[in-house]
Amino acid sequence: MIRIYKYDIAKEYTDFENYIFTNLSSSYFDLPNDKVTLDAVDYRISTAYLFEDDNDGNNNGSEYIRDAYSSRFHESVSVTTVEDALDQIFMFTSIAPNISISFAPANSLRELGNDVVNPSITGNAILGQNPQGTLAVMEFFRGTTGGMLFDSEINPTPSTSISKQDTFTIVNNQAYTVRITDSEGRTDTATLNYNFTYPYFTGWVDESGDIMDGMTRAEIIALSGMNLLVATKSNKTVVSSPTNGRFCIMYPASYGALSEVIDNTGFDTITDYDTFTYDIVGLDGTTQSYRVYILKNDTTQSNFSNAFNF
Repeated sequence: MIRIYKYDIAKEYTDFENYIFTNLSSSYFDLPNDKVTLDAVDYRISTAYLFEDDNDGNNNGSEYIRDAYSSRFHESVSVTTVEDALDQIFMFTSIAPNISISFAPANSLRELGNDVVNPSITGNAILGQNPQGTLAVMEFFRGTTGGMLFDSEINPTPSTSISKQDTFTIVNNQAYTVRITDSEGRTDTATLNYNFTYPYFTGWVDESGDIMDGMTRAEIIALSGMNLLVATKSNKTVVSSPTNGRFCIMYPASYGALSEVIDNTGFDTITDYDTFTYDIVGLDGTTQSYRVYILKNDTTQSNFSNAFNF
């Protein structure tokens, strides 16, 4: 005969067996044979059952189920301890802690020359499960986990943002990583990147001579119709309103030539543009080769769109 004790699971436990042995309810019922159907339920939701195989009223680690069947998972289970029974019934899976990462200043795409000085890196970790354990250490790396470990936090508080400052000036693409390790030795990592690029210049100019070889970034954006766009290579739709002016777009020459310029009436007008390659002095002080497209003739428009496509 197998005596079945009913108990409730309402929270997470780090020591399943000890909890069970000290919290058995007085509710039980006997089955006349050793073939038992387990009505398994969701972890932390409802009820489960413990089993005693010798009917001696002593519920300890030597009690076990020799032959049981899970009606939920439609399979036989073979167990040797109560903890093993729980593993079979609830299909406990060890889950590592989880960590997220953020930056200050934020990690939006930046113009080369717009350096990041002494960034603050923030990690926020939550506990793992089965067993829950504790958070042991949060580590902060410049680069990946194989990079420079610049700070750490011992026993960080779960679900609390931990920030560390890296005494470093970022001038080009740079990754940062945080790693959390719990008391069970389980880990999780999160990585973010600062990314940099040379910008586009878009809009319109009074005449083709407004844009000249050797101009600086500051001189270009000082032109009344020109705007700076920090973006990587992709098709760009530009809306502008020239007054007796000419549509213009400039971008790093390494991106290659445009294939078409579609205006807001749907026509390809690329043959209406002159194209040049000029050297432009960027925000970082370096000289960069830029491809320039300028409309050949003056026009006056209001909120006119052009799609510059590669």
